[in-house]
Amino acid sequence: MAEQQPIRRRLRYERRSTGKRVEPTERDLIWFHAIHQHGPLPSSFLVEFTRDIRRNDTRSLERLGDLYHEASTPHGGPYLDRPQAQWTAISKFERTVYDLTPAAEQALIDHGLIQPSKPAPRVLFHHRLMVACITASIELAAKRSPPLRFIPQQEILERSPNKTPVIPCRASYTSPRTGKSHTLDGSLVPDALFGIEYTTMNGMRYRFFMVEADRAHELVRRADLQETSYLRKVLQYREVIGNDAYRKHFGMKSTMLALTVTTNTRHLHNIMTMMKETTGTTSCPYMLFTAAPEFGDRLRVPDPCHRLLTQPWQRAGIPDLRIDQPSEENWRPR
Repeated sequence: MAEQQPIRRRLRYERRSTGKRVEPTERDLIWFHAIHQHGPLPSSFLVEFTRDIRRNDTRSLERLGDLYHEASTPHGGPYLDRPQAQWTAISKFERTVYDLTPAAEQALIDHGLIQPSKPAPRVLFHHRLMVACITASIELAAKRSPPLRFIPQQEILERSPNKTPVIPCRASYTSPRTGKSHTLDGSLVPDALFGIEYTTMNGMRYRFFMVEADRAHELVRRADLQETSYLRKVLQYREVIGNDAYRKHFGMKSTMLALTVTTNTRHLHNIMTMMKETTGTTSCPYMLFTAAPEFGDRLRVPDPCHRLLTQPWQRAGIPDLRIDQPSEENWRPR
């Protein structure tokens, strides 16, 4: 009798196929679409996206493993990737982060869920992960509240005359410290764009958001406005949102707000102090801030952060604002 070979456990960071045939299911396509919308996501986020379909977390995690390891698929290869950057920064006891492969993109196209498009420029993994976790957290929180519907960036751009979130703008600035005038020519490039549809007793309301994910690496001020800084961002948002340039760019009438999530409370305080000094306490009511230190630790993967939707965001010199509650002030149709 031949000696039975021991079953070798598959490594998290190395693909090993068993030859199992894998075809995309409804649950798989929801996961693929969530990653396509937001960016690389931890397994805990993906499981929550399909909790209404499958409540067994263990089975969901096993399925995610098959989608990573198994190469026998209708689209010619594994559907999910596990970005290598996470293994240098995330403990082996942490949740695994998943991204899409070309096979998953093709599966979404074949099922009519997305249109073929050019690959988006890749940015640093931990920044991409933070942005994805922010927008996915807000969508997951909105799913818990039936009066709210999360509007993804793709839907906004499909309705927009300009199919890009990048908005050219020209801003001028006179330093209160030196009295020197500066002119900034460039484009505002938010990290993400989304909207919320509110069902109210008075009908549908809409509000849209640009997202800035700050890992406390960006300087608050620079002498040269052509270099990136938070002063530069504030001036650009003042032009794009404060002067309504976004309305023409996106072809919309609804309110737009800018959400900044930073990983350091002191950095957040410094940004808001700079805003008060340069733009006044009430001149940027559309600039909202919150601190989320959990996104700054490279040794752990955060859970879905529902409070990004349900807790108040800070504003410089004026009351905080909850984005899950529609305000009756300054409402315009979509």
